[in-house]
Amino acid sequence: MKIHVVNRGDSLWRISQQYGVSTNRIVRIKGLENPYKLVIGLALLIPEPYLQYRVQQGDTLEKIANQFGTTVQEIMQTNRITNPSTIYPGQRLTIPVIYYTVRERDTLYDIARRYGTTVQAIIKTNRITDPSSIYPRQIVKIPPETETHH
Repeated sequence: MKIHVVNRGDSLWRISQQYGVSTNRIVRIKGLENPYKLVIGLALLIPEPYLQYRVQQGDTLEKIANQFGTTVQEIMQTNRITNPSTIYPGQRLTIPVIYYTVRERDTLYDIARRYGTTVQAIIKTNRITDPSSIYPRQIVKIPPETETHH
């Protein structure tokens, strides 16, 4: 991850464009209370794009999103694609997937809150059979944004 310190005139959108990362991913990682009001000097963690994928014959963005456990919208935003029908074989796409290394005393609830998802979504994505059996240094795939209503 990179760190971006908020400067005068920065907006979440401008920062997301600078790093090629969706605003939703920045908000999820930082857990911003109000993403529209950034404070000068605030340190934002900027997630790295984790995977590169070469489009194969017959691929669609939906198929690729399902394969990597992300959304069509996230792939489009990360790769600045305006028309989902314009991908082509051989094209390289950055797949916005986040992995988390479990720390001592972490719970699935803690991890879900940190990344703006649900315990059930993490269990399903990682095929966890016993939610109380996560352990330090275990790598957990964070599912794409979950619809939550506050």
